[in-house]
Amino acid sequence: MKVTQQPNCFIISLIYSSILLFFYSSILLFFYSSILLFFYSSKNKNITSFNKTSSPNKNNIFKLKK
Repeated sequence: MKVTQQPNCFIISLIYSSILLFFYSSILLFFYSSILLFFYSSKNKNITSFNKTSSPNKNNIFKLKK
């Protein structure tokens, strides 16, 4: 009886630990992806603002070449 209960207890603890590991890893992945998304969006805003300021300069260069 004890010999059959030990593997069951081991399997249950293994399943429980794997569920906890998956849960914590998903939370960490969510926070990491949100931080990356925040940095990417701020970087993308800087790029678009840079493009907006540089586009008149490009037009001026083209006007000078013409």
